[in-house]
Amino acid sequence: GGSSSGSGSGSVLVEESLMEARLAEDKYHKMVDGRYHLVKGEGFAIQGEINRMETEEACGGPATFFTMAKLLEHEQSMEKEALAQVGVFQDIIKEHGALDESSFAEVLRLKQRCQEMRRRRVDLKEGRRLAILAMEKALEAQSIYHCESGTLTQAIASAKLVALDGHYDRDGVGVPGERWMVTPMRDCYIALKQAGENYRDYRKLGSQRLELASLGSSRHVPLGSDRYGTRYFTFVTDPDPSRVWIDTR
Repeated sequence: GGSSSGSGSGSVLVEESLMEARLAEDKYHKMVDGRYHLVKGEGFAIQGEINRMETEEACGGPATFFTMAKLLEHEQSMEKEALAQVGVFQDIIKEHGALDESSFAEVLRLKQRCQEMRRRRVDLKEGRRLAILAMEKALEAQSIYHCESGTLTQAIASAKLVALDGHYDRDGVGVPGERWMVTPMRDCYIALKQAGENYRDYRKLGSQRLELASLGSSRHVPLGSDRYGTRYFTFVTDPDPSRVWIDTR
């Protein structure tokens, strides 16, 4: 499938549009009692647009999103429609005895589509179930304090192997000219983007602590001690701001 998030002119356009929307959102805030409040109406509409563009940014561009049930329903409908069109061509063959070159190519395309939709419905049924389960578990493992980008990436890769994303131009699913994916994959992309942002913030905080240390700031007084006399410290020189050191002497 073609749902990899990343670079390219499309991604740049999404980022530029997102910046414009965020600037527009600022215009719909006003100061009340010393705090900024979002003006109703236009502000809410802009926030919805920001959410949409942030999703596009996480997913690598515009896409159509399906629940698993809706995807199966859509694929079944496509298979039935393709079979009906093949039947029409078969009637033409009975009446005229042959098809021209373009009609023959269209029949082959329709038969291939039927085979692919049937393969997804039958052969990939269990693989798809397991891929959805893997993405759900990967999402459950995420939190504001703990992000497993490797688990998310692996779950997305597994979903791609069983056709849980694609592009209309290749498989006819979704909206003409657009990529598509199931909603759990969308949520994994959003969580992956958030994990990256959290990691950058974490590294930035570590750098700030090291900068403070270079100015001669350091902790020599313990944070506290327990009833056994064990003392606990943190140090601004430590790049991991969440780490606590133990003096066991």
